[in-house]
Amino acid sequence: MVADFDPEVIKKLKAEKIPCVYGDADDGEFLDELPLNKIKFAVSTIPDFATNLLLIKKIRRVNKPAIVMVISHNIGEAEKLYAVGASYVILPHFLGGNFASDLIAKHGFNSRKYAREKINHLKYLAHRKMIGHEHPMRPTT
Repeated sequence: MVADFDPEVIKKLKAEKIPCVYGDADDGEFLDELPLNKIKFAVSTIPDFATNLLLIKKIRRVNKPAIVMVISHNIGEAEKLYAVGASYVILPHFLGGNFASDLIAKHGFNSRKYAREKINHLKYLAHRKMIGHEHPMRPTT
C-alpha cells in the first residue's frame, strides 16, 4: 500500500490499481489509521527529520520486525533516526558521490560509455517526468 499527500499521485496509483491512501505522513492520527502492525517494509522518501522520526516511532511501537527505510540530508539526524529504529537511512548526497565513483571505476576515461549512460539516463528521466515524478522539494516548470 502507498500513502501519499499528493492527490495527483493517488489518482495515478488508483488508475494503475495500486492500493493507496491519501494522507500526510506527519499526521500522527493518519498514521494510527494505517495497518502498521502488518507491514513488512516501509519506505519514506520524505526528507523531513520530524516526519521520519514520527513514522519510525509509530511503526516500531506496533511492529518491531518491519524494515523501515527513510531519507535524511544530515549525518546527525541520520544517527538519531537509526537510534530510534530506522533499518536504513539513505543520505542522497553521499549516495550520489558513491554512484559517481562507481561510474568512474566502470567507465574510466571512455567518453563513448558515458554517452551511452547519458542516453539511458535521459530515457529514464523522460519516463519519470511523464509519470509525474519531479523532485518533491523543487517546483516543476
